[in-house]
Amino acid sequence: MNTTGKLRSIDLADPVLGEVISMDHQYFPNPWTEQQWRDLNPALNLLLVWQSQDKCQGFALFGAVPGDNSAHLYKILLHPDCRGTGMAQDFWKSSCLFLKENGIISVYLEVEADNAPAITFYQKVGYKLLRKSKGYYSNGQDALIMELTL
Repeated sequence: MNTTGKLRSIDLADPVLGEVISMDHQYFPNPWTEQQWRDLNPALNLLLVWQSQDKCQGFALFGAVPGDNSAHLYKILLHPDCRGTGMAQDFWKSSCLFLKENGIISVYLEVEADNAPAITFYQKVGYKLLRKSKGYYSNGQDALIMELTL
């Protein structure tokens, strides 16, 4: 597999959004409806896609309020075929560079406390645990609240 790719920011009118929604529905444990995706406020959200061979291989959705220097990572997904190739690191490094270039200095997230692969990745790229929130998710799962300083 070709591990090279390119990062780009897309808006909700971009045809790649359909690929993002499809990936979300196919691979994310709690996918959003198409309407939830289409209702995103472009002034408050940033959608980055990772493309390789002209195909969407991953995406990251951030909440980013204009004038604030922090972002909230809502969703991130890399196609399962790309995992273990080094592409996740390239995707994440490019995303962080993009955020820094746009004035973001920290990113926080919530992750299910039992999602060991995600937690391992977040720790590997520098996220620090802020706190644990009991019963955070609608299914009763606890969440770890983590933050990364860029």
